[in-house]
Amino acid sequence: MKMQLVAILVALALPLCLATSALADSQWTGAGGSERWDDNANWDFGAPPNSATELHNPPPPPNNFNNSAVNLLDGANILIEDGIDATAFGLQVGGPKPGTLGGNAATNTLNMTGGSLTVQGNFLINVGRSRNSDPGQLAQMNVSGGVVNASGITIPEAFNPDNVLGFTSVGINADMNVSGDAVVNTDLLRLGAQDSNATMTISDNAQVNLTDDNNGFAGGVLWIEAFEFTPGDISGVRGTSLLDIRDQAVLTVHGEWWTDENGDGERGAATQTEANYFINNYVGNGWIVGNGGNSPVEVSYDSGVITMRAVPEPTSAVLVVLSTALLVCRRRKY
Repeated sequence: MKMQLVAILVALALPLCLATSALADSQWTGAGGSERWDDNANWDFGAPPNSATELHNPPPPPNNFNNSAVNLLDGANILIEDGIDATAFGLQVGGPKPGTLGGNAATNTLNMTGGSLTVQGNFLINVGRSRNSDPGQLAQMNVSGGVVNASGITIPEAFNPDNVLGFTSVGINADMNVSGDAVVNTDLLRLGAQDSNATMTISDNAQVNLTDDNNGFAGGVLWIEAFEFTPGDISGVRGTSLLDIRDQAVLTVHGEWWTDENGDGERGAATQTEANYFINNYVGNGWIVGNGGNSPVEVSYDSGVITMRAVPEPTSAVLVVLSTALLVCRRRKY
């Protein structure tokens, strides 16, 4: 079953990867007076993408530029903040640098402190894409406020087919950090790619919800790839993947991916079997940790939804109890 799902996803990914390479994306230039997404001067077409579901902007050719946004420049960061409602058919942070034929990935960051970001085309949000030979390279997406609605998020995107490893993002370093009161809703979260280092941190009161509401081809699923080098393996595949859930943050999974509890061959709502898979594999292998590995991860299931959160550290738990007791005493005084 797992291999069948992998084959399906690779088959779906192929045309998407080829399409994003062939079409003229809306490319970030950073030529404006700010890093704001809505600064028209920051885009090579003189305006940001304007649709989350349509690949091309009207009017017809030759002015129908692509709504898929890419940032291919080192150090050219993008900002989405309060008052900005950003939309794109697809989004690439840290894409392949121009002139490198996919041989080098850019180091840049998308920072979101408020507003909204909606990406509901089948090109997804890619945090890191291409190959890399620079150990200091890093593609990063930081969401500390606002709401993200995405058909899928890959950290990084599995890119660049070859004859040995298939789709790879060799050497890519990719991070996504969701914090504050931010909410991220996505139909697919894929963390990790061959030979790459990928980290996602969810902290404070942030929520990441894997749902089936944003036009994704995989509804509400979590897929973590973690590759380890095996002596004698000619591919030499290695990489790391880490999902760190901290503080009061919550991750919910609404869909089924690696299991098929009723045996109908269809992916449906999350099940207890799927929750057990996460416990035995993702948590058991140390790919999902709580508070940087200092706390256990609680995985619970109820009515088609799997919820993951960090169990409070003993010190934190004592502070919560003391704070509650002090609050009760103060209330009694009044």
